Amino acid sequence: MTKEILTIRQVAELCAVAPSTVQYWERKGFLKSFKTLGGHRRFERNHVLEFLEKRGRKLTRESAKSILAVQNRPERRAENRIPVTFNIQAQFFNGMPENMVFQGRLMDVSSRGFGIELTGQEMEKSLFKNLFSKCRNIKAWLKDQVGFLKSPLEGTIRNFNFDQDSVRIGLAFSR
Repeated sequence: MTKEILTIRQVAELCAVAPSTVQYWERKGFLKSFKTLGGHRRFERNHVLEFLEKRGRKLTRESAKSILAVQNRPERRAENRIPVTFNIQAQFFNGMPENMVFQGRLMDVSSRGFGIELTGQEMEKSLFKNLFSKCRNIKAWLKDQVGFLKSPLEGTIRNFNFDQDSVRIGLAFSR
């Protein structure tokens, strides 16, 4: 029988508390955890269920599975992202020539970042990957019916995905 391993967020969901509370319990020794090679805390589900039972909340394996299934639904996000339809001009910076400007559109925006899609580019995937390895920051000027807005969105590349004729880029807002 394999041990089922949970993240801090999953433990928080089972215990109906904030993740910071789970971190506090772990620091105080109430919950047993271990670290992954990447330094992330993980918990065995059996230990969490025992901890909850000692605290007066009895969960069966099935009820724990149903709570975690709801928590892992793709449509349940920690924050809402707002779909938008602005056209943009995106410029890569941090050591790139000033004339590296691409056309695309803003996909969505949240409090943490935004997503853009660059379309119709003549560059190959390998060239884009090389560009992303050199430049981690992008400025995106939004264009509405009147023209370009004065202040660009600035972000750090977090992820990217290639489609047939476009590249989608996820960015975190620059601080």
